[in-house]
Amino acid sequence: MSLIDSKRGVVNSIGAYNSMLQDPELPDRTDSFSSINNNDDAVPFLLDIIKVIAGSERIKRLTGELLTSFLDETEPILKTTLINQGIQENSDQQIPAYFRPSGNGVRVPVEDVDLFEKLKTDPSSDMGSLLYDDNTDTFDKAAYDAIATGNQTTYNNLTIQYNNNDETFTLKSKDDNVSMGDWVTEFVNDGELINRREFMVDVMDSIYGTVTSNLDKSEQQIFEELKIKQILENGVSGAGLGLSDDDINTLLRRANEVKNGVNNLDLGCGVFAAELTVDRLNNFLNAVDGSSDPNQVANELNALVDDTVEDEDVLSENKDAIEDGFFKMLIKKIEEIIIKSLIATPYGRVFQAIISAFKNGGFPKTTINFEEDKENFKILINCILKELRKELNRFIYVLAIGLLIALLKPVIKKITKERINNWIRVIKSLLI
Repeated sequence: MSLIDSKRGVVNSIGAYNSMLQDPELPDRTDSFSSINNNDDAVPFLLDIIKVIAGSERIKRLTGELLTSFLDETEPILKTTLINQGIQENSDQQIPAYFRPSGNGVRVPVEDVDLFEKLKTDPSSDMGSLLYDDNTDTFDKAAYDAIATGNQTTYNNLTIQYNNNDETFTLKSKDDNVSMGDWVTEFVNDGELINRREFMVDVMDSIYGTVTSNLDKSEQQIFEELKIKQILENGVSGAGLGLSDDDINTLLRRANEVKNGVNNLDLGCGVFAAELTVDRLNNFLNAVDGSSDPNQVANELNALVDDTVEDEDVLSENKDAIEDGFFKMLIKKIEEIIIKSLIATPYGRVFQAIISAFKNGGFPKTTINFEEDKENFKILINCILKELRKELNRFIYVLAIGLLIALLKPVIKKITKERINNWIRVIKSLLI
């Protein structure tokens, strides 16, 4: 039996079991889900199983769980992956002389690490309050302060000096007597890989373009940023880390739309205009800030997507389909933005610059051209992709299996009861 036939059999069996239990609240059962014909990605199929068993509301709650408990559970695993990739054969040796406080340091152009031009935005500005979390010390804030003040700043065990004459950072270890392996481990473990507030802003911006369209960026810069996101998206989907001609044409059109504040969404029920204003985004962030309740986060997201649909008739006629499509899209974006947080942010790029400098006599291999740069860090990117996909599959798989067990228990009881009653009738007939 082929994989497609096996998937179809699972979905149809679940539909039959639900029909047996006569649950009127669940959606129609069908074997027409697009995920059945997708051989590469398990996540869409698992999501369809969850929907068939428990309905769209459970998908919404899952999104809240991914933005709360999943991020918390996954960060230590991703830190281990980064450390393993950063530690080399000579990791027990002392850090090189150039990387010590008295050395010349690792010198890297700011534009090579700030691919999305975040460090050009003042954290105290209106848009900066979205890009930076005021409540957390992050590498990005330390890097911005180094540029703004001209003074040396410190993040964990790293010192950052901005050189105004050539717009570069000089990066050095804060400590002198430390091995390369210990330095990498401390740098990763003592920091925050994924800031939840900044992460949610990034996810929403990837869907609506709210932040990007409100910053003074050129259409070319927006296009370059979209290319990086598309490369990572293709990597997440299993399509490789390249860009097709169709990708380029789509991104050129999208860059023009973002620059002009135009946003059209396709959530499986037709293309429609959708706008997420800065004020509405701030309201959402304030409502979920610090929340560990997946239901609260999911409900706030649900209200947000309804508010962003500009045509009320479109919303009223397609409300369920829009919300369902949005939450499935959101789950995909969560994967992409986690990868971006580790690979394409100033923090991630500085990490790549330092570990490549350790291997290259003090000269980092990072460049401003991410399309070429990704070849230098393909192993790191693929390892993170593999680990993230494994953890996401596990997280959703556990949920799907739990729902299947909950579904099968009453089915088994019902079948057993019917069999027992049938046997009793047979036995009684023999006694008459």
